[in-house]
Amino acid sequence: MVTALGESVKNIEDTIRSLGAATQEKIDAAAQHEKLYNAVRAAADNFVNKAAPSMADAQTGMDATLRAAVFSAEDSGEASRIIVQVGNVVADTNLISSDLMGALSAGTGEALSPIEDSFKTAQKRVKDNLAALDGAIGSIPELRKAAEQLLALGDGKNGVFKVRQKEIDTLEYGALILDETRKLNAGLGI
Repeated sequence: MVTALGESVKNIEDTIRSLGAATQEKIDAAAQHEKLYNAVRAAADNFVNKAAPSMADAQTGMDATLRAAVFSAEDSGEASRIIVQVGNVVADTNLISSDLMGALSAGTGEALSPIEDSFKTAQKRVKDNLAALDGAIGSIPELRKAAEQLLALGDGKNGVFKVRQKEIDTLEYGALILDETRKLNAGLGI
């Protein structure tokens, strides 16, 4: 009886420690989540602000080719390419922003995975289009910098996808500990 009671006390102490650790992990993950959420919003807003001049510059380039005294199909084609590529950068970077926000609200790892795949695909397209736009118009360096700030939030161990997966794992671990606590309570007749 004394041995069983000692075993129960040890199990309760272990459970309390586990609950404390899980709670701290959840608090840390929530703080990191909020920090990333705010960073994504700020980077997305910054990108929108930097995209407007690039879109205007691309349109100005097209207007100039159409108003030229001597029309050049080559210049017009190049201006069209720039408009399309700037549009692609804007569209794909907006998709990336949406993917990052979606990742932060994904409820399971299974829900997170396709969002990350979408992010990686759009990320490659943005990088390719930005590379093709090098030197095309003067506002591209600012557009690139703003896009790269947003892209960086999805990469690495401190990126949105890894942090959210850790947060999901922490929530699942907390649920497991609570389930074990219920079993312990039931075993003690509480």
